[in-house]
This record gives sequence, C-alpha cells and structure tokens, in this order.
Amino acid sequence: EEMAEELSGKLFAVTPTRTELSREGKPDITAISLEVNICPFPLKAAPRVPDMTVAANTTNIVSSASYLTLRLKESDVVTLGGIGALAVNNAVKATIIAQEYLANDTKKGKRVKLALVPVLHEFEGNNGTAVTRMLLTCIRAPQ
Repeated sequence: EEMAEELSGKLFAVTPTRTELSREGKPDITAISLEVNICPFPLKAAPRVPDMTVAANTTNIVSSASYLTLRLKESDVVTLGGIGALAVNNAVKATIIAQEYLANDTKKGKRVKLALVPVLHEFEGNNGTAVTRMLLTCIRAPQ
C-alpha cells in the first residue's frame, strides 16, 4: 500500500527483450519478455499523437523498426501508436528489432537500451465514437 502511494501518478516503462526458450537444451521457441522498470521518466507530459502508427495486419515490422531506428538517431523520444493487441505486439517487436539495430550505437559510451512507456489515449473516432489506443513512448532507458 505504501509503495502504491509512492508510485501513484508516476510513469513506468517496460524494456522488451527477445529470449530464446529451450526444452532439454534444444531451442524451442522465441519469446518476448518484458522487464519492468518503475521509476520517474523524463516525459513532461504524456503524448497525445503518435509519431508513427503501427497497424495490426498491414504493418511491415522490419520497415517499422528501420523507421524507428532512424527517428531514434535524431531524437531521444519517439511515440508509437496502435489500436488492439496485434498492433501493440507489432510495435513491441519493432522496438526489439530497432534496439538490435542500435546495438552498436552508443550514447556517452554506453550501450543503447530502449524502454517503452505505455499510456492509454482515448479520442473521438470518425463516426463520433470513443476509441482507445495504446501510445508507447520509446525512450533510451537509464542504465
């Protein structure tokens, strides 16, 4: 309860990583694990419009990762947006690939680690109905 009060109103981030799972020493499947870091992040206000929208079925994840990598070389903050579980999953995958692309890129001599700060954003759709999308603000994680 004390921790909940201390963290109330603060943003948290997840750091997506690709993990190889094996059964009896043999590669089985590749999974995505999320490391959760709860601490204040340098976002002055939650974004309301994504820099890049990721769709469920029509998004090329590798192209999204390339675009994200280019944007992160220009800026420390890029916001991805998606509606629905598949679109958000594609955004997380694009972030993992972008992190691999940036693996050799360093800032102040440290290896780049990306984190996603999730925020739900409700807006009015074309037909006047309320639509909720997930905004994932991608930042260079403190190390």
